[in-house]
Amino acid sequence: MKHLVRKAIYLMMTLCIFLIEWRVVGWLWNKYIPFHYKTDLIGLLFVLPVMVGSSFLLASLAMKVLRE
Repeated sequence: MKHLVRKAIYLMMTLCIFLIEWRVVGWLWNKYIPFHYKTDLIGLLFVLPVMVGSSFLLASLAMKVLRE
């Protein structure tokens, strides 16, 4: 049960970090990158996987800090 609660907290932290990154990157993308279908494709193929990976990485680091 304790392991399941830990995993649920980890996934919630990952989701929150991803949503924060999504909003910040979306704001920067709209401000500095012109709207074009090629830039949207670059965002989906390259930026989105980096955001997902970084959110999991930051969540695991945060869980490690909170556990200790």
